[in-house]
Amino acid sequence: MDMPDPVFLCRPWVSEGVALIVGRPKIGKTTLLRQVAVQGNVGGKLLGSDCISAEVLFLSLEEGPRLMRTKLRSMNLSAEALRGIRVEFEWPQGLPGVERIREWLQARPDPKRMPVVIVDSLTRFRTPPPERGMAFAADYEAVKMLADLAKEFPGLAVLVLHHTTKAMPDDPVAAISGTYGLTAAADNYMILLKQGQKFRLHCGGRLWASDDADFELVREAGGWALGGLWSFGVESISPKQTQVLDLLKAGAKTAAALAKATGQEDSAMRHMCAAMERKGLICRIANGWGIAQ
Repeated sequence: MDMPDPVFLCRPWVSEGVALIVGRPKIGKTTLLRQVAVQGNVGGKLLGSDCISAEVLFLSLEEGPRLMRTKLRSMNLSAEALRGIRVEFEWPQGLPGVERIREWLQARPDPKRMPVVIVDSLTRFRTPPPERGMAFAADYEAVKMLADLAKEFPGLAVLVLHHTTKAMPDDPVAAISGTYGLTAAADNYMILLKQGQKFRLHCGGRLWASDDADFELVREAGGWALGGLWSFGVESISPKQTQVLDLLKAGAKTAAALAKATGQEDSAMRHMCAAMERKGLICRIANGWGIAQ
């Protein structure tokens, strides 16, 4: 079959489909989304990559008009850079909200421009999940209804802001608040973390278009700039990872044996081992895990 390649607002950062933009409160997630909106609107640069021109719908359901204006002024933007971005501070939740986005997509004046929808935040947009049971299904459906919309309108990019948990596991994906149903339904994710005094952006997903997954971001002129690839130095090794390294120095062990020795759940240990493998700290060998040479 003759199929077009995925459409990118700016490679590798923003592609068509649904992406989760995740981080703890007040870390700067919305700032990054404002940059996506502005640079997509003018066809500028995002984190060093060229953007194509896009039509942007920004659902600012967390910030009111006064705070949004203050933040935009801090970015020292011209009125021309903002002209054309549609910002809404109130929007229906759940399926009625999806239907309103569909109406916007159908009524766009220039259907040749890439449509970009920013949802700030998932908690404000989704219908309240059930208090108990079926949490995975509820999380999956909350993102799936936006993913279905992206399939209905090829080229549509939907960026959804969400939060991390208070606990910070070694695998950044495990830090996303909620169940794995969220990442299962999304195409991509970008997780903003603060480690020490530095900011790390961990990226991935089925449409992620780079061999690299971890980057350093630096604050610049009220926004974010790319500082380069993330350096996995000694300071980025957690105490739990240090404990695993000490155990492996005595000989190779399976993830189950490491979990038993450290008192962790088997699933948490598998995620930790995968994260340590990405860092180049350990490697898979015939009888389990060993220290990377």
